[in-house]
Amino acid sequence: MSLELPDPARIGPAYAGIRSRVAELITGPGGGEVDPAAAGTVVPLTPAWTVHDLLAHLCGTVEDVLAGNIEQAGTEPWT
Repeated sequence: MSLELPDPARIGPAYAGIRSRVAELITGPGGGEVDPAAAGTVVPLTPAWTVHDLLAHLCGTVEDVLAGNIEQAGTEPWT
């Protein structure tokens, strides 16, 4: 199996954009303090997920990769 890596010149800007959008979901458009009420907000383009679900996914993915639990990576249960 060959792994096709993304263009390195596009990774940084894409990552920065994701960070900005996730931060805005957590704090609101003005930034600043975390809004506890945001946890229940539905994530745009993923109506089945709340902000809490998104953050759990992001943290859980890192946790699994660091623990070597990647055998089923990309499958629905792993996600």
